[in-house]
Amino acid sequence: MTQADAFLQAIVEQPEDIAIRLIFADWLDENGESPRGEFIRVQIELATLPDARRHEPLSVREMVLLNRERELLSEPRHFVNWVPLIFHSGSGAGIRVAKPPRVELTGIGFQWVTFRRGFVESVTCTAADWIQHAAEIRRAAPIREVTLTDVPTVYYGADQNSYEIAGSLDMPCITQGTLVGYWRRQAASFLLPLRFPGIAFTLPPA
Repeated sequence: MTQADAFLQAIVEQPEDIAIRLIFADWLDENGESPRGEFIRVQIELATLPDARRHEPLSVREMVLLNRERELLSEPRHFVNWVPLIFHSGSGAGIRVAKPPRVELTGIGFQWVTFRRGFVESVTCTAADWIQHAAEIRRAAPIREVTLTDVPTVYYGADQNSYEIAGSLDMPCITQGTLVGYWRRQAASFLLPLRFPGIAFTLPPA
């Protein structure tokens, strides 16, 4: 494990510990990656201010930080390297454009990732892609929010008292069927935080 990998692991395991991120930013400065270090510090400072993207008028400091965030993340060589590879690997996959603090993805089920405090903390994707890649994603980034573009399939057991999201765990050998409509959505809303603790999920409008 490299020193950078060790920092990432610590950040993933302790996503609310800002000190680790700042120490990593200093380490990046010392190891030839000062733009990434600056980006982390800029976003951390933005996170301590009132929501600079929604209220007016902006202070001079907010404008400086937002402009610098945009400059850093809009540089293609930056966002290609800073977005974990899991989000833009595979045939036809790629990164289309950065709209700070979001980066738009192409070619696969991942649509957007959002940087907060210097790292990807939010992802918009299909339910199938999240369930298939969740373990790898959570090792690669301190994900805190997931917006799903569809509602995952939910199976119910023969006794109609057991429920499971398709693909999230080993399914029982015998299932009675799948939930539909309102009940599928309600079950998914309940099951997703249980299967993936520490993450806030948003489902598409009913």
